[in-house]
Amino acid sequence: MPSTEEKREVFLFCRGIFAGQNAQLRKKSKVRELLQQHGGRIGPLVSKYGSDSIFNTARHLLEKKVFESNLRAKIEFPDLYEISASRGAQRTASENEAARSEAEALAEAEPTQGESVDPSELDLGTPQTTQTLLERVCFEFGQKWLPQVLEARKWNCQEAVELTKWTKILSKHKTQLPKDAISTGHGPLNDSVVFATERLRHAAVHRLPSTAAGVQQMISSAAKLASALNDTMRAAKIEHLHDALETHVRDMEGNKEFLESRLDQEFKAIDEQRAKLDRRECEAVAAMVSDDNEHQASLGPLLDQATADLLDELPHTSSVATEETTHAASCRPHEQELPNRIPMVLDGNDSDS
Repeated sequence: MPSTEEKREVFLFCRGIFAGQNAQLRKKSKVRELLQQHGGRIGPLVSKYGSDSIFNTARHLLEKKVFESNLRAKIEFPDLYEISASRGAQRTASENEAARSEAEALAEAEPTQGESVDPSELDLGTPQTTQTLLERVCFEFGQKWLPQVLEARKWNCQEAVELTKWTKILSKHKTQLPKDAISTGHGPLNDSVVFATERLRHAAVHRLPSTAAGVQQMISSAAKLASALNDTMRAAKIEHLHDALETHVRDMEGNKEFLESRLDQEFKAIDEQRAKLDRRECEAVAAMVSDDNEHQASLGPLLDQATADLLDELPHTSSVATEETTHAASCRPHEQELPNRIPMVLDGNDSDS
């Protein structure tokens, strides 16, 4: 059985791979083939766990239908979906700030004349790609249903008309269009569908920063307009872009939640280690104080013993001193006789002289 960590990482890396119909794959050959097609995406996992292990883990998750259901994914990986209150508040504040900045940038963007998008800069799922597809939808719709407008303005190619001009033209001529020009599933073409795509043009041309939710909303608006203009093929392509973006956003959010959860666990472990070190510090200080008190307490008896030993030696010292004093006293009579003897010798000498 794969470890929980490996299953979590395989789920995060492969959630976009086994999305939609691919989530129902069970045949080994199909699963392995799909993983090989996305070798670049799962390269880090293969380096870490090996291709066979990744294959077996992916099949295990497929059999448990984890890729098919968010509920099953939450049951299998609850830590991916758990967000602390503080983390949730930070994320909400960040998303609100990003949305506010996006709205301000869109409000400041003014329509410009003759601007077009360089096809080399188009990327899958970006506003530029969707804008290009939608402008093609509008131009072909104009060729079929509003040829007089194109001829009057000498618009002979898609690049000649920017998206914001099309929104104004469609809004102006919507009542003149025949009923079969607009998809029956949408009813009359209304301004809310038409002008919702202007944000897409501003974001694409002015390179405005956008939130993932904002881009998804723009692409969704473009798909609605393409579908309303009866271009089912390009509407399907735009919806595919929307689905692909939604999958990537979901993967990013899941990975972000996992990283935030792991960071919270790291912080928790660090706090526990810090508390443990604080306890060790307190214990070390307490041990030092205790040892010092014991040492000081032991010095008292040692000093008392040393004093007692010193006092025991004092009588022996007095006795020696008495003997020395007695010896000195016994020598003094001889010393006292000398003065008497000296005059006697002197007197004898004087008589001889």
